[in-house]
Amino acid sequence: MIDLLSKKTASGALYLNIAMRHLRNHEWGLARKAVEDAIAKGGLSAPVQARTLLSEIQDRLVRN
Repeated sequence: MIDLLSKKTASGALYLNIAMRHLRNHEWGLARKAVEDAIAKGGLSAPVQARTLLSEIQDRLVRN
């Protein structure tokens, strides 16, 4: 349901919320995908922070 709603929103903010949920569950790959979707969707209030978060997730994936 959340995925359907996030596709209909004008910005990627909901994707970032999904990413945060995945991060809390240590689901790094799913979090990375959600942040990538947020950035692709655009309209973020803090796009620099989203790109920083993506970089941090990718670093974590490389280390594990």
